[in-house]
Amino acid sequence: MLTLRITHPLNGTQQTLTWAVEQHIIGIFGASGAGKSTLLKGIAGLAKGYVDNVSYTQQVLPTDANSDTPLYYLRQRSVLFPHLSVVQNLKLVITHGKRAKQCQFSLEEVVSWCELEPILQHKPGQLSGGQQQRAAFAQALLSGKPLLLLDEPFSALDWSARKHFCCLLRYLHQRYQLQFILVSHSLQELALSTDYLIHIHDFSLQQQGTTQALLPQLSAHTASVQSALVRGKVIAVLKDYNLTKVQLLAPSTQYIYINTPGFVDDEVQLPLVANKVSIAKVKPQQSSIVNCLRGHILSLKRKDDCFCVEVDVDEQIIFANISFLSLKRLDLKVQDSVYLQFKAN
Repeated sequence: MLTLRITHPLNGTQQTLTWAVEQHIIGIFGASGAGKSTLLKGIAGLAKGYVDNVSYTQQVLPTDANSDTPLYYLRQRSVLFPHLSVVQNLKLVITHGKRAKQCQFSLEEVVSWCELEPILQHKPGQLSGGQQQRAAFAQALLSGKPLLLLDEPFSALDWSARKHFCCLLRYLHQRYQLQFILVSHSLQELALSTDYLIHIHDFSLQQQGTTQALLPQLSAHTASVQSALVRGKVIAVLKDYNLTKVQLLAPSTQYIYINTPGFVDDEVQLPLVANKVSIAKVKPQQSSIVNCLRGHILSLKRKDDCFCVEVDVDEQIIFANISFLSLKRLDLKVQDSVYLQFKAN
């Protein structure tokens, strides 16, 4: 459990926050300048005056950033030693890290997870921004610290690589109980990787709750298009097709195919944007879109230029935006059984 107190820098109002980091991967979301990075730095002891009274597992943490704490702060820009190769930088953490002996995995495993094999002998000056971020994340894993504070650590990666690391966070949390707090301005990134969201605005907590509960609200407010979160368990990795087969969580027996990487038996989650989901009243046959889920309509809400259809799929909510013409042609009503189609994401 992580507890902290934040004091608004202008009006002095205070809020005490408690986050179950052992149970959830925590995501911090907000607009640019909202205070996300300042909050994370304050937890790490790197920013004074905004965050204080930080305690982790009921132990008050020292405010001196140079002290040995169980927290590892990873900034957006890596701090690799420029005169050392990637592998030398990693071995330096293993050799001199105060908690490195508590690391639960080997150098070889971390190198593989972070896809560093081709660049191990390269020095930081020879690396792209994304490669530097992958190496810096590997350093954080090898530190042996149980709680990693990640300040937009994958921002320089393309979306395909970023999805890999989002799934890696969930894998490490589920398999090794490693704990993460992730700052990002991308709801899609947070939807893939986190279980619990903190919404920060103007240096104050606006909302907090499970990612599945808050994602529809935040996405509708910030992007004007609602997103939902579909959760499931990986049952097969189809390498020949570059797809992962996922069965929706119980009580569902339905499954989908996604191109987000996953590990067998691990839980994954997929954000679905409402305007990427189509609706049919009869199950489509011989379609190029392989994902088709059965559900029933909970509500129909008119928006400016469309209707937002809320569908219950085995106790998970999915939204679909359809035109007025489609609504009329399908003659949709609340409680109607429907089929939802969407492409692998």
